[in-house]
Amino acid sequence: MSILTFITILGWIQDSHQQAEYYLPKCSIRYETRHYYYNQLSADEIHQHQPLCNKTFKVAYADFPPYVFQDEKGNVKGLIPIFFQKIFNETCCLGQGMKFEYLPEKTHKQLVMDQHNYSIAADLAIPIPNFRDVDYYTGMYYSTILYNDHVDVAGVLEPREPADKMTSLFKSLIQTWPLLLMTVAMAIGSGSIVWILDNKTNNEQFPEHFPDGMAEGIWWAFVSMTTVGYGDRTPSFWAARLFAVVWIFIGVTFFGMYLGTITSVMTTNLQIDKEFQIQNKKIGVLSWTNAPKQVVIVMEGFVEEYNTPTEMIEALKQDQIDGIALDSFMMDYYMSQIKEAKPDVEIQTRGKTFKTGIGFVTNSEKIRNLITGFYGLNMDNIIQVWSGDIWKKAIEESIMSNKTGGGIWNEKFTRVNKNNKETLELFTYKHPSFLICLVSMFVTSCVCVLINQTVTRCKRKRQDVSMESQGVILKSIAK
Repeated sequence: MSILTFITILGWIQDSHQQAEYYLPKCSIRYETRHYYYNQLSADEIHQHQPLCNKTFKVAYADFPPYVFQDEKGNVKGLIPIFFQKIFNETCCLGQGMKFEYLPEKTHKQLVMDQHNYSIAADLAIPIPNFRDVDYYTGMYYSTILYNDHVDVAGVLEPREPADKMTSLFKSLIQTWPLLLMTVAMAIGSGSIVWILDNKTNNEQFPEHFPDGMAEGIWWAFVSMTTVGYGDRTPSFWAARLFAVVWIFIGVTFFGMYLGTITSVMTTNLQIDKEFQIQNKKIGVLSWTNAPKQVVIVMEGFVEEYNTPTEMIEALKQDQIDGIALDSFMMDYYMSQIKEAKPDVEIQTRGKTFKTGIGFVTNSEKIRNLITGFYGLNMDNIIQVWSGDIWKKAIEESIMSNKTGGGIWNEKFTRVNKNNKETLELFTYKHPSFLICLVSMFVTSCVCVLINQTVTRCKRKRQDVSMESQGVILKSIAK
């Protein structure tokens, strides 16, 4: 048994060794299974199969927190350095080799210009904002590292004027019109039923004559529904009283629903701050970023470009601009500094970008093929890679907060609007119950009027026949 086990283990080691030799040149290794190949090959064997793992790459960078920056101790940190370590070193080279030497910091403009000068160009240059589905950036190989799906716009909401609040109150009344109409329709229908049931035995309070009697029934229905209960009109016939009990329960419930809905809508409308409008406002963006510019232009704002985030934050503090637009990861990093400069600032708007991302450029086709091989086998779980080890490492190094990016997005306006919408959708004119209620109450009222008119005609005919009979009798007696 021990010999069989030994043979099995030996075969497994040989198989793993062969797989590693095949996958290493292309970096076709699943990220979550990279530890499976650790210790299967020596460092020399890894360097033999993948020569890039035995090199130290020079990396040129521009200060671009949280993607890449230099901390107080002079160490280069950020999301991209973590990505390089996890992907190139730990995965493509199985933890053996591929070191990175970060060159002195450059401006973004100088970074790109130097990469075109092959005598001073670095092996890698980061970070490069670009469209994520492209393969080149100004003639150099480009590879996306991280998607930028959202741009956050931070600003200060203007206080609402009293006139705006009054407008919100009237708007609340108008928004609840379907429920109000349903309530009125049910009161009319119920009043008509009570009138037709009680006008025979209680003709003084509910006259048989239309429309006076029906109007009295509707008045009673409204008084009962609103729990006012004047007592000036009360059903006396047993059938009318039985229906009155049913209607009081239904009417009070329905009227309570109406009051609750209009109160909820009024409260939420008053709680909503004035919506932050980008249109015709000056919004600061970084001059070398694409996504924020796109979002501001689409939202019809005026783009104000700055070279550094510090300049942009200072401009916001001095009220030279109305807001700041950054991608969600940068906003997460800079939000504390923005609020320190202007405490009332919140992230008011979140715009969707046009397939933009952050990546790196290189003049080496081999490096490009390496990352292409990794993505070819890991594209289906790249989000998991980022949300796992890379993001945890970023939190440990205090690069990012314990969130998924995007800063402290003030979702109050969105959340309140959503609750308001959900409340109104309970009683919308588009729902079948609205039309059913109106039609059924209209038909009920018409039937009650028809019954009343039919009964009245029959009663008049009987009276006419009776009067004719009496006239014939009187004539015979007179003779």
